[in-house]
Amino acid sequence: MNDINKAERVNNSKKADKGIEKTSTSLGYLGLLPFCICLLLSQIVNDKQLEPHYLIVLIQQAFVFYSAIILSFMSGTLWQKQASKRQVKLQVLSNIFCLIAFACLLLPAFHALIILPIAYAGLLLAEYLLRFQQQITLTASYIKMRLILTLFVVLSHISALQLWY
Repeated sequence: MNDINKAERVNNSKKADKGIEKTSTSLGYLGLLPFCICLLLSQIVNDKQLEPHYLIVLIQQAFVFYSAIILSFMSGTLWQKQASKRQVKLQVLSNIFCLIAFACLLLPAFHALIILPIAYAGLLLAEYLLRFQQQITLTASYIKMRLILTLFVVLSHISALQLWY
């Protein structure tokens, strides 16, 4: 009887893990929508040659703000709750990425659009190296998803630079 209950708990746990992974993947890809929407809106405003320049400025600000928020959120993946010297280093690294994101909010959009994609690539590289050194545990599917998302985000920043400057 105990073996059956144990097997059932393991099976339920695996189902829950797959559900969490599916949700995380869906949310990750949905998180690309604001980047796409900002680029699309700015293209519409440019194509229609609408007079209010402030619309483009608002769209640029929304893009940069969202990007900075997402970079800060993603850097939280490095944060671990255990107290150890290694974890403290990860927490400091996490905070560095958050401070870079915050600094980008204070910079002109042009500079932020250059710094933010570099920071995204740096965060991905840090996660990959930490995983390789077995300091953090990340699944291969997570790394693959992060690579795709980061590539898209970097390309969206390059597109924004081309579109706006």
